[in-house]
Amino acid sequence: MRSATSSLLINMLTIIGLFSPMIAVADPSKSESSDIAARHVHIRSLAASCAACHGTNGNSSGNAAKLAAIDKAYFMAQMQAFKSGARASTVMHRHVKGLNTQEISDLAEYFSLQAPRKSSALPSQKLSRSATN
Repeated sequence: MRSATSSLLINMLTIIGLFSPMIAVADPSKSESSDIAARHVHIRSLAASCAACHGTNGNSSGNAAKLAAIDKAYFMAQMQAFKSGARASTVMHRHVKGLNTQEISDLAEYFSLQAPRKSSALPSQKLSRSATN
């Protein structure tokens, strides 16, 4: 059984979900700017998923390629090569498989505009056997 609170929450989210498309197109003059904003958020979300390997804003500090300030044409060519299987990889072909051409182009633009940062490795730390040290 659901609690009254969770039922109320589900009902509210359903109502919001039903009416949000109407709200989004209520003012046609704002529709284009909201589309651009939504696309920007979408691309930033996709780029954030790259951060696990390629670092925040494409500034890798590990073995993965640094994407910050990358040439757009080069980025797009590499992504298409991963997608087609022409370039082998352990995981990239899986990531790019779900992207369309526009998303790849938008990611190329996003990463090309990121400022490259010099990676700084954390200093090594000596571990102690004692929990109090």
